[in-house]
Amino acid sequence: MKLILFNVFFFGLWFNSGFTLNSLSQDFEGKIVIVQMNVVDTVHFEFTLKNKFIRINQFNNSGITEKVYMVNLNDSLVYEINDKRKIYIKYSLRKNSPYIADQDFIEIKKTENFKFINGYKCYQWIVINKIKNTSVSYWVAKENFGYLIGVLQNINRSDKKCSYFMFIPEYSEFFPFQSVERSILREFRTKDQIVSIKEEKVPDDIFVIPKDYNEIHR
Repeated sequence: MKLILFNVFFFGLWFNSGFTLNSLSQDFEGKIVIVQMNVVDTVHFEFTLKNKFIRINQFNNSGITEKVYMVNLNDSLVYEINDKRKIYIKYSLRKNSPYIADQDFIEIKKTENFKFINGYKCYQWIVINKIKNTSVSYWVAKENFGYLIGVLQNINRSDKKCSYFMFIPEYSEFFPFQSVERSILREFRTKDQIVSIKEEKVPDDIFVIPKDYNEIHR
């Protein structure tokens, strides 16, 4: 059996049993669910944490598993697993950065608007890229979840919301509990939101790749 170890700080997810903001606990065990929506589809990402282990299950809107990821930040590697074919691929995490070519066209607005999401007080920040006809509204709480942003960008590389977020000064100290991308004329494109944070016991075997799975090289 292949055992994959993870660095729990990948997430910056330090919650106590009451999930109080800024309560730093490295002993979180449980699940966080993020939903990504666009005009034609909805995808659910379920992050499972236990000690230094992290597993990411990607589901479609019918609850069917589409992909499984495991991430090892000690080696800067992602393992993408296909249970039906009993295979897996591993690749390196990309270095995440904003789209430099866009930097001269970026406008950032930090507003005093706020709302509560999953018990967190979140403020509205907006990034506008007029040349790309794009406006992204982020509802952020002051928490260092930067590693989660980087991993989401790696496993969903067509999504630009993570990259635009990196244009914001001090972005690494905050995390968007909700982000909505629209055109400048307010036409909806995509939305991401944390919908569930649950502390619970997690079995060890979900972090193991069975020995009869084969690695595929690409």
